[in-house]
Amino acid sequence: MLFDQAYELGVLGIVPVFAFYFLFMGGIISLEWSTLIAFGLMLALASAGLFLLSKATFRREEILTKWK
Repeated sequence: MLFDQAYELGVLGIVPVFAFYFLFMGGIISLEWSTLIAFGLMLALASAGLFLLSKATFRREEILTKWK
């Protein structure tokens, strides 16, 4: 995975935050504790999933040899 691919993968971490924002602004969800806890859990799962995905696909040696 090169730098631009890692950057694109990192952008996926913001998608749940934008989803929450637009759902709230559209009046589809309200700010209740149960909603906040559910989205907090979704954010935690998304972050953990992205971390595991990036850890599995990151090839440090390949980046260092192409960078020189």
